[in-house]
Amino acid sequence: MQYDFKDGMSLPGKIVNIGWLQHCQKMLDCIEAVAPEFGGGGVEFARVICYYALPESMGGSKARGDEYMQQAVARGDREGWLLPRWARGKYYYEILDQTELQRQDLEWVASQDPARMRDPYPWRIHFQENARELL
Repeated sequence: MQYDFKDGMSLPGKIVNIGWLQHCQKMLDCIEAVAPEFGGGGVEFARVICYYALPESMGGSKARGDEYMQQAVARGDREGWLLPRWARGKYYYEILDQTELQRQDLEWVASQDPARMRDPYPWRIHFQENARELL
């Protein structure tokens, strides 16, 4: 849902469907309760999208989003996942207008040995190719 919200919906669609991000938070709570080690930072990044997209009146918080972004990257680095750094470079630093940090993350993703990373193989290749395209 978060990627559909960010990349697939028009502004009117986002306005109409903003409440679904609250449902996504509940689903993420369930994932963490059942499988706390799932996703290599992906669950934490999904929370970043929710906290940044939701208005404060609906539970949004850029500060909480920032905390979850740090958690996602720390976990991804510790466990060997590309997703958190790719997501930070592609989405997070983009909205913060941090072009140098964005470039650093995307270069990091593009330079990793895909055989060493834990993301599913097709996603490893996608993250690396997309990082190169964005550079």
